[in-house]
Amino acid sequence: MNMSFCYFSRLKLKFAHNKNNIITLAAYTVLSLLLTYPVAFSPEKIPGYGGDSYQFIWFFWWFQKSLFSHLNPFFTSLIYYPSGVSLVFSTITPFNSILSVPLQLFFGLIPANNLIWLLTFIISGFGGYLLVRYLTGNEKAAFISGLIFSFSPYHFAHALGHMNLISIQWIPFYIMYLIKTFREKNIKNAFTAGIFLLLTAACDYYYLLYLCIFTLLFLAFSLWTDSANVLRADTIKRFFIMGITFLIAFSPLLYLLITEMVRSGTAYMYTGG
Repeated sequence: MNMSFCYFSRLKLKFAHNKNNIITLAAYTVLSLLLTYPVAFSPEKIPGYGGDSYQFIWFFWWFQKSLFSHLNPFFTSLIYYPSGVSLVFSTITPFNSILSVPLQLFFGLIPANNLIWLLTFIISGFGGYLLVRYLTGNEKAAFISGLIFSFSPYHFAHALGHMNLISIQWIPFYIMYLIKTFREKNIKNAFTAGIFLLLTAACDYYYLLYLCIFTLLFLAFSLWTDSANVLRADTIKRFFIMGITFLIAFSPLLYLLITEMVRSGTAYMYTGG
């Protein structure tokens, strides 16, 4: 009897959470459309002031062209012709570029760019909401936190032309599952944290570096406040799984990065850079 009651209680709680998630995601979508007006209603106009925006649109175009032409998307001879140049260390944002390919096929290049641009606001707000709700259990505080994170001056400032830097949406998801990996014994959290770290890295290398620093600080703080839990074999195992998941998934791009660093003397990269 007690087991049945607990099961239905968990089921009810899960349903309530899912319902809240849908409503909250819809709310962030509407707010994103309003607070970034008129981007959603001007599908053929590029958000921002131009400048670097054209570079990112070119990256999206090149990614689609190279994939359908069976070319390496991380190298092009259309720049610095005829020797060409590596794009590995450029701000090609592989996640956004890959996502743009099917969107370009259905909507066109500029609308695909604008849709990805809008999604960074919607998903960032939702991610901030989920993180704070997990930490506090307070729906209102979580919703406000998502607003602050998604519609911050930093996000809007880089929305003028830096697709890589507005792609902050996976950061709160990684932090949430990092904390879950430490607190909970479910191995799935470790895998999920590794994947969200990969998504962050595939958007921008800066944010990968920042999250690595954050992870070290989090582990240092946890070691100081709860050393017994940090040093448990199962905790170490979960963090190991998280790291291995990220490294395996990131290895193709990591190989390209290391290769480019080794041969940087023959490309646009130089030792001082």
